[in-house]
Amino acid sequence: MSTPSLKERLASGKVVHGAFMFMPSPAAVELLAAAGFDFVIIDQEHSPKSWETVENMLRAAEACGMAAVIRVQRNEPGAILHALEVGAHGVVVPFVRSVEDVRAARAAMLYPPHGVRGLCTQTRTAGYGIHRAGFADYAGRRAQELVLIGLIEDPDGIRNIGSIAAEENGLDAMLIGRGDLAATMGRLGDTNNADLTVAVQGAIATTLAASAGRVPAGITIFDVAECPPWRDHGCNLFVAASEANMFLSAAQRWISQGCTPL
Repeated sequence: MSTPSLKERLASGKVVHGAFMFMPSPAAVELLAAAGFDFVIIDQEHSPKSWETVENMLRAAEACGMAAVIRVQRNEPGAILHALEVGAHGVVVPFVRSVEDVRAARAAMLYPPHGVRGLCTQTRTAGYGIHRAGFADYAGRRAQELVLIGLIEDPDGIRNIGSIAAEENGLDAMLIGRGDLAATMGRLGDTNNADLTVAVQGAIATTLAASAGRVPAGITIFDVAECPPWRDHGCNLFVAASEANMFLSAAQRWISQGCTPL
């Protein structure tokens, strides 16, 4: 890969900033790269895009020296295969509930004999055939760079977070999705209620303890002011809920301060 290794950044222990991308816009990717984000998550779960658009968003990230991963629709080999074949630097898997989910996702990312990923040497990620000679060596190097991020979004994931985090060659980062977690706890839309906060704090502590600090703990945020308190609780991965939310917030501040957009 020509972009800086997201895997190395996550493993460094330093704060890493990402953002979900819901809009089908390579230009928005470039904007976030210019702002200094470490990576983006191109969403295919809630806002599916054509694969041509996704490829162009990946190209925009790579041209700016920024990593880009894809949140797949489901933890399924075909969905993960498509994301990797177009050149994503890894995948974000929704609703990780058990260590079996982690193993299934990792297997889908790797070629046999280590996994179940289907082989094609003519895809974008394989250089359209340029890596066909010596493909085994190329695939081995590529596998070492791919990132697997697990979204913890319901009580089952919270309960099993210890075994999920402890899995060797499992997650490269754990990310709490507070929106779905609140909903599955019976608090739809209330991402700051006390019970959810306690559950998230416990999941962060368990992740760091069970993985001996190997798996970074992350959280989706809806406002930048949330970062410092969650950093104090052990998070070093912060993912903005969406680029659309950031753009909307900036526009609302513009209006509220008495300015008229051009």
